[in-house]
Amino acid sequence: MSAAQISRAADPEIPVFGYCVHCRSRRLMHGAIQVCNRRGGRDLKGHCAVCGTSMYRLGGWDSVAAAAAQEAKAAANGPNPNAKPVRLEAEE
Repeated sequence: MSAAQISRAADPEIPVFGYCVHCRSRRLMHGAIQVCNRRGGRDLKGHCAVCGTSMYRLGGWDSVAAAAAQEAKAAANGPNPNAKPVRLEAEE
C-alpha cells in the first residue's frame, strides 16, 4: 500500500464498527485508516478489537461521520412518537 492510497488516519472521537469475519459479528475496529479501493472510492481498514483479525469497511470517514451524526440526532429527539408499540408478552 503506497502513501498515496492512505488519505487520513483514525479520528479518536468517532468509534468505527465493521463486520469481523472471524468473530462473525459487528465489532469495534481499532487502528482504522482510510484507503482508496480499485475504483477510486474510499474505504476503511483496521483490526478487530476482540480477536485482532484485519477488517475492511466500505465507505470512508464521511460515511462514519454521517452515521454518528444521525445516531446523535435520533438520541436528541427522543423516542419516535409515530412508532408502533411493541408487545412484550402475549395478551390472553
